Amino acid sequence: MSAIYSTGTASVVAGSTVVTGAGGPAWSMALLPGDMFNLGGLSVPIAGVTGSAQLTLAYGWPGASAAGAAYAVQLSSPERSEAIVIGTRVRKLTESAAILNFTAPCYRVLAANQSTPPTARTEGDTYVIGPVPTGEWAGQANNIVRWNGAAWDFTAPDGGWMAYSLATQVVYLFRSAWGPVSDAAVADVIAAAITARDAASGFADAALTRATAAGDSAALALTRANAAAGSATAASNYAAAAAASAASVVPLIRERLTADRTYYVSATGNNANNGLSTGAPFSSMQHAANIAAQLDCNGFKVKIKVMSSLYGESIIMTRPLLGSSSLLEVEGNIASPGSVVITGVSSDCFRTDGPGCALRVQGVEMRVISGSGNCLNALGGSRIEYGNVRFGACTGIHVNADQRSFMLCIASYAIVGGAVAHWHSPSAAQIIVAGMTITLTGTPNFSAYFAGTAASGFIQVPGNTFVGTATGLRFLVHKLAVIDTGTGVGIGDPSGPSNPNYLPGDVAGIEYNGGRYF
Repeated sequence: MSAIYSTGTASVVAGSTVVTGAGGPAWSMALLPGDMFNLGGLSVPIAGVTGSAQLTLAYGWPGASAAGAAYAVQLSSPERSEAIVIGTRVRKLTESAAILNFTAPCYRVLAANQSTPPTARTEGDTYVIGPVPTGEWAGQANNIVRWNGAAWDFTAPDGGWMAYSLATQVVYLFRSAWGPVSDAAVADVIAAAITARDAASGFADAALTRATAAGDSAALALTRANAAAGSATAASNYAAAAAASAASVVPLIRERLTADRTYYVSATGNNANNGLSTGAPFSSMQHAANIAAQLDCNGFKVKIKVMSSLYGESIIMTRPLLGSSSLLEVEGNIASPGSVVITGVSSDCFRTDGPGCALRVQGVEMRVISGSGNCLNALGGSRIEYGNVRFGACTGIHVNADQRSFMLCIASYAIVGGAVAHWHSPSAAQIIVAGMTITLTGTPNFSAYFAGTAASGFIQVPGNTFVGTATGLRFLVHKLAVIDTGTGVGIGDPSGPSNPNYLPGDVAGIEYNGGRYF
């Protein structure tokens, strides 16, 4: 049995996807996408958790409006009860603390050496406490403090920790107390951290080079080299770099967004451009995704706008955006998705792989012309949303969710080519498509089945309208998996299913070995 979470009360409006809580719920910490929200005898999957007292449903609430009502959430997300949820939680905690990815932590804080707690506070606000704190911070001198939405969380620093103050744009270093430091001192701390890391990894023969770009003393470059043969200790080598080396400098701190960001991609673009306008687009979607992965999104959205053309490439996302509660958006031409064609050659068109990875795809046509690639492929506990797209001919699967991943349709779409399968969700993965119009053109064939699931997978597709026809097996469900069409009882019931021909195809579907079609 799955555990139940029911702290506080919930309010929801009929037809709305937004649920708000009251009475002390901690939804952002307790709930996950894929959990089931229950109220008044009705259940809808949770698509996202947007705050401590707000969540988003996978589709509009089908019942009557309710205010301040008792509720229950079945903690049944496929992310639970597996080791991957540990990685997800650790990542979220690391991101919420704004720790940069380095051996010696460098926190990004609103202010340093502040002794009085602010009266205005937002979840995620982080400070370095001064030497004589007052009020709620009393007794927490020199600690890192973060507001979690309900209370302050305190972390005691170790020697060598750093904090970058947004108020003063100064880096502070903790020894026995916090104090501002020069760029050279910061570099020394980083050099020591790298030396320790290399030694621990067995790279005892290492050298560090700090290069200061001409005319810009704040730009630092760090390189590691082998020391003389037989050397048993790390050596340090500091030298001034020529102005030409400035282009290779990697910033100590990520670019922090202050507004939503859009990158443009065109078949006639150039990856040497900044990608920030239609006049200076990138040439590669993957390059745009890699640039987005280097940002601190700071709660803002990042979109990749793909201009009309034919693209023979993929986007493969293996790590989530930092500092963002939303997805990486890929948008072509929503009004005419057939004008933006993504063709996979022995590869997926779009793939997410890893906990927290999340992608939204709209306004494109996807095809796979060779090999076993899929149009959309969510793996490793990741998430993909899609809508206003066209699925063309595919040598693999149109929509594949595997390894406890989650696939959600957000808008109606078209199928203009066949595939091995249209929907496929093994290994406790979920696909949810509800209340959409799916238009099939040219009677596409699905060589395995239109919808298939196994090994506790779940496909929930109620209330859809299918325009057009297809050939092939309508469905295959087995190994304790479920296909829920919302049309009534299952094949195994004595009265028979309410609508066994609901899904496209011309061959009757099959359920066996504990699988159920409802």
